[in-house]
Amino acid sequence: MAASDPEAQPWGFLVYRTVYTPESNAVWDSVTSKLENYLSNSSSPSGIKRGKWAAAPRLWYMDDAALYDSLSIDQVRDDFTIQFFKNIELSNQGAYEVFSRGAHDTICLVIDNEVIHSIIDAPEDVSEAKQLFKRPTLTPKRPIPYIKAVDRHKPPKPNPPKPLHGSGGSHGREKQYPGWMKAGLLWVGDVYPQEEMEIECPEWDPNLGDESYPVYQGVPASFFDY
Repeated sequence: MAASDPEAQPWGFLVYRTVYTPESNAVWDSVTSKLENYLSNSSSPSGIKRGKWAAAPRLWYMDDAALYDSLSIDQVRDDFTIQFFKNIELSNQGAYEVFSRGAHDTICLVIDNEVIHSIIDAPEDVSEAKQLFKRPTLTPKRPIPYIKAVDRHKPPKPNPPKPLHGSGGSHGREKQYPGWMKAGLLWVGDVYPQEEMEIECPEWDPNLGDESYPVYQGVPASFFDY
């Protein structure tokens, strides 16, 4: 569906940039251009939520070194919460605030040094990426390109995860949810309709480090519609 369709609902995210090194400055325009190309040619919320949706999301970049340089995930969450309540105030005053224009009000995106490398390393051709990372391929030929999605409602749980009552061993441990996940660039549209990102978050053992955190690959049915 064309983004110009007057009946199409807008959708998108606030995107926090948290790295401002000379190296990141040199590639920033390429990173945002590639990110927008992937998101414009990948899944949209229409695959898993009824209604008409704009074909491409709108991204609001939170790009200010003085405010966002080196922020942790928790600090991004705190600022996102502040932005949310500021926009509620504007809305109450009759102003045209960002969340009424489609920005997700409980999930924001983060571009840090890891994400920059992931996007830069992603195939230039989105069609090629869809073939490389197509479900149900269990061992992709290349790392799945991703961006970090942060949940405003879910601060990280204590680590390690606690055993469930009446269970023992590793199988008795509850699912660990750190309050964020790696969202595959081809499936960011599947993230948008989520009201509880924890439900969709892949299983993860935090003791193995962030590198082992699986990349979210969306809702299978929507992917097969490509």
